[in-house]
Amino acid sequence: MEELRQALLHYLECYLVKRDISLTLALFTPLATGYGTGIDEIAYDFSTLGKLYLRDISQAPDSVQYTITNSHFYSPADNLGIVSCELNFRAIVLQQEVKLNGLRLSLMFVKTEGKWLIAHMHISLPTTAHEAGEAYPIKELEERNKVLSRMVKEKTEELLAANEELKKRIDEISTLRGLLPICASCKRIRDDKDIWHNLEAYISAKSAAKFSHGICPECAKKLYPNYLPKE
Repeated sequence: MEELRQALLHYLECYLVKRDISLTLALFTPLATGYGTGIDEIAYDFSTLGKLYLRDISQAPDSVQYTITNSHFYSPADNLGIVSCELNFRAIVLQQEVKLNGLRLSLMFVKTEGKWLIAHMHISLPTTAHEAGEAYPIKELEERNKVLSRMVKEKTEELLAANEELKKRIDEISTLRGLLPICASCKRIRDDKDIWHNLEAYISAKSAAKFSHGICPECAKKLYPNYLPKE
């Protein structure tokens, strides 16, 4: 396992500290593949892998400070080795400090002619979409469901209230559009219970109409002839 530990440290020295593309790629097999943290950092052949490493080093050419916080070494066969570790590192990108903690690095080594070479690498960052103890963002989804349920409840209540108001308006309109029995003398209106109502009171109760009293010119002549200007 000491050989694998030294192989890991040598890789990190060439890649992170020296930032030397030639020394770094010399540590891989010709058929090496890998995944990075970027959305497009997928390499199924050595050529693509080399381009991704070159881009990485070009964008942050200065030495990267790193700390190994945890590591595990496993050799399922004499010529195979698997290294898993967690890293914290600090880099300078565009004259600004970038810190990445909890990076997860996996390396699969193949021993060729007495030398450990990397056949596959995978580096990732833990997601912040869910909390510890969750394989999926359960709490976030539960909170989202609560918000959606509250919104549905509020909207349902609004729609029910609007529907009741609409039914009320329809009932009022239907009542006023029906045949209204009205007294030819006093002008009172009879409802469906045979009760007679003042015209103004009936219409006000059955609609949104409000009355404002005045006097028409014809009635004014009859009622107040002495107060009107002579024609």
